[in-house]
Amino acid sequence: MAAAAARPSLPALLAPHHQRATAAAFPSTDCAAVGQHLADLEAATGEQRGDESRCASDYTSLCEAANWPLDRRLCVLGADDLLNAHLCAFDQTASQQKDEQIPPALACSAIAPHIAPIVQNAGMYADVPDFAQQIEAACDSGTWTVALRQCFANAQTVDALHACIDPQQ
Repeated sequence: MAAAAARPSLPALLAPHHQRATAAAFPSTDCAAVGQHLADLEAATGEQRGDESRCASDYTSLCEAANWPLDRRLCVLGADDLLNAHLCAFDQTASQQKDEQIPPALACSAIAPHIAPIVQNAGMYADVPDFAQQIEAACDSGTWTVALRQCFANAQTVDALHACIDPQQ
């Protein structure tokens, strides 16, 4: 759940990430809608972590407390996986430069097997057998910069992974 002190959990990572969404694409773009979307994405990870309504409320409170602007809320609402939604929420969605070359060591297929055991050994998503594949899919569908990938690759703890998502924590 998101309650853990306004810091995102490093979540399971599902399906593709939508490109820029517009307000017209969603029935509501307020923080309550954002909170519910994040809770729904978290519930879809395959791990039952508790009361979904409380989770939605926690995410809603984060959005309201930080007064997320519309573009940030739209980015979150347009994300189909929790990791890319968290990257949106914490404003880490800078697009890759078109000419930015991803080194083989930072390929999604290399990063995912590094991240998954760190998270699972910390007791999160331990019962999700395809967790590494979910991370890889989120990476493949997201717009992860070389700097973000390097941060994930360098991380050795869950706190370090959180710092990649929310460097201001």
